[in-house]
Amino acid sequence: MCHLLKVGCLFALGFNAALPAPTFAAKPVGIRAIQKEIELVESEIDPLPELLPNPTPWTLGYRATRQNNAHRKITINLKFITPAEIDMIAMVPTTYSPGSKEVVAFGFPERFTIEAVLQDGTRERIVDYSQQDYNASGIEPQLFHLAHPVFATGLHITVFRAAPNPTWWDSKYIVTLSEVLAFSDDWNVALGAKATTSSQGRYGYVWSEDCLTDGFFLFSPVTGTLRDPFDNFYFGGDELTVLFDLEEVQEIDELRLWPVVHSLQHNFPQASGIGFPTQIHFEKLDEPADTKGQTLFKSGEPPLRPGSSPLMLGIAPIQGRYFRLTLKDPIAEFRTKRELRFALGEIEILGNGRVLTRNLPPTVRTGSRKTTPAERQSARRLVDGLSTEGSLIPLRSWIEDLNHRALLERRLEELQQNLRLARLRERERLLFTLVLSAGIIFILVILAWMAKLMAKQRWIKVRNRISCDLHDEIGANVSSLVQTAELIQETVHQPTDMQSKLFDDAIQTARLTSRETRNFINFLESDPESFDVCGQIRELAQRMLPTMDCRCDFGMNARFTRRSPSEQWDLFMFVKEALNNIVKHAEASRVELISRRQNGYVQLLIIDNGIGLPENHLPLKHLEARAKRLNAKLHIENNPTGGTCITLRLK
Repeated sequence: MCHLLKVGCLFALGFNAALPAPTFAAKPVGIRAIQKEIELVESEIDPLPELLPNPTPWTLGYRATRQNNAHRKITINLKFITPAEIDMIAMVPTTYSPGSKEVVAFGFPERFTIEAVLQDGTRERIVDYSQQDYNASGIEPQLFHLAHPVFATGLHITVFRAAPNPTWWDSKYIVTLSEVLAFSDDWNVALGAKATTSSQGRYGYVWSEDCLTDGFFLFSPVTGTLRDPFDNFYFGGDELTVLFDLEEVQEIDELRLWPVVHSLQHNFPQASGIGFPTQIHFEKLDEPADTKGQTLFKSGEPPLRPGSSPLMLGIAPIQGRYFRLTLKDPIAEFRTKRELRFALGEIEILGNGRVLTRNLPPTVRTGSRKTTPAERQSARRLVDGLSTEGSLIPLRSWIEDLNHRALLERRLEELQQNLRLARLRERERLLFTLVLSAGIIFILVILAWMAKLMAKQRWIKVRNRISCDLHDEIGANVSSLVQTAELIQETVHQPTDMQSKLFDDAIQTARLTSRETRNFINFLESDPESFDVCGQIRELAQRMLPTMDCRCDFGMNARFTRRSPSEQWDLFMFVKEALNNIVKHAEASRVELISRRQNGYVQLLIIDNGIGLPENHLPLKHLEARAKRLNAKLHIENNPTGGTCITLRLK
């Protein structure tokens, strides 16, 4: 048995070594935990504004001249219109599309520093990536929060290493930026700042150092919930005056004009900006009726040509209550020659990043005609905080939310990847468990088969030894008794009738014992699996009932032959005992041995036509003992027509 266990263990080790090693970690993260975290991240992303690129930005940004040396130093200087205390820098990457459905960042510096220019002309380093690479992983604004606010008159940016150039431009490396913003709380101090650079790759009004602070980049600070593009301000004519009353004297520093955008809704970029004024004059008034005010901004040549993002104009801070905006020459519709009209989504006057004109309806008028009630009512739409692309969002909040959303989306993508890996590992773990279980079951079956085989071999050895001992000892002794009894019988010359009967009985019993011993030895020496108990019973009946009419009908032959060897032997001896009783006591002329199936049991019936059992018959102990060993039920009764019926019911 120890040898068997050793063989089984070696087989198990070999089987396990053949199994593929699972890839799951020692402490795998649960799928449910990842799904729960994904739900939390998605719920946090949901209220944040989406990063929706404008199809028609006003300008693209700044780019350096083409270069094949990644380490050529480039400097960028910004001089603020108004010095202020700044606490956050935002640098917006430029973008390009390598495919029809993909927008990626390119040209963002890999190593750089940002220094604040102080009032005395010295510089304080506030962002330092000179010794480590900066990875602009997305197209969202890249934020740099200062450790402490710094009062600055401008910024000095030094690029030490450029990024590889993935575009079709014929240079290995490139430095580009869409916009640089410097915040003092909600106020973008860098808007309209004077920019100078050590390397300038100008391309018309699209790429220029001036584009670094012009307020135009690839996105607009809106929620992205589209609305009716005709639910905006429309005014017929080629000149329009808009008067604002802030209700009290306040300091202003920025003007924003929002065009009517059709491109996102209808995939028609050319329609965005139709009706936007190409000439703008912004003045401060001392009184609403002033005919001449203080000019704060006046556009010149070339005329403005907007796209789908708002026009943001930085103004030197000034205090006032009344302001006049004169708009001229709206962009005509190129599809028709109908009357010119202005179309605007919103006008905002801001101070320190805060909108001062929200829900303060302006007065609109034209010099050539009177305004209609519908046009005066339409003026309310200029200050309702809504544009074609949704609700307007404060610039700093919008930029911080965009950055936060981008971080969450990358975290969500990482979690979704982890979820896919966790499900893969779970499938591998399940497959590994199933294969291992199948292997263990297979090994157990093999071990059981080997144990059965070894038990069979042991049984054969024991059986052969027993049969040999029976043949050599009991068989020889019984044969000797027969010969001795016959010799004694011959020495008695005139035996009495009693002596003759005793001699005959002794010789007959000895011969019967010898014959049964030989039968038992034959049973032991035969293969139990090929032992036909029904055939042996037929032979037994023919031998014991030579003068009787005997019929054997074993329709359930397989039910008997599938039993264990000991059960088959007990069944054989049961039938022999029953037939022996019939021969001795029944006085029968016909015997039937029948098997049948009834209610999940196998019944063996032995029926004779003899005299039956007397009422005061003694218990048939030998039959009852055999039935008990077979775990069967025995029932003996007299037939109404005569004779006896012995019923043995087996499971």
